[in-house]
Amino acid sequence: MPLNPEDSKKFNELRENLRYADTVEEVDHYSEQLNEFRKELRAKGHVSITDLLTDDERIEYQELRTELKYATSISEVDYYADEIEKLFDRVRARDEVRLAKDENSATAAYAY
Repeated sequence: MPLNPEDSKKFNELRENLRYADTVEEVDHYSEQLNEFRKELRAKGHVSITDLLTDDERIEYQELRTELKYATSISEVDYYADEIEKLFDRVRARDEVRLAKDENSATAAYAY
């Protein structure tokens, strides 16, 4: 279910605030705001990619986020951001396979 325009705008603003935070305190503040908004979206029925993480993937994600938060150079930021993106790509691929299997099952059941 796609976000409505107001939610999409708010989400993008919060994400941009986090992206351009200058201090650890600002990162913490904007992370908290973004997480609260994500909870609101979940309550409305929206699912984020982090909701699809397994327990092991969630631990890996938290470790990468911590490393990213305390990165001291652009190359470190790029590295940890790339690692998070690779993790998300694996989760997306797994979920697409699951959805395809569900769709095939539903199509097969509907055909009979």
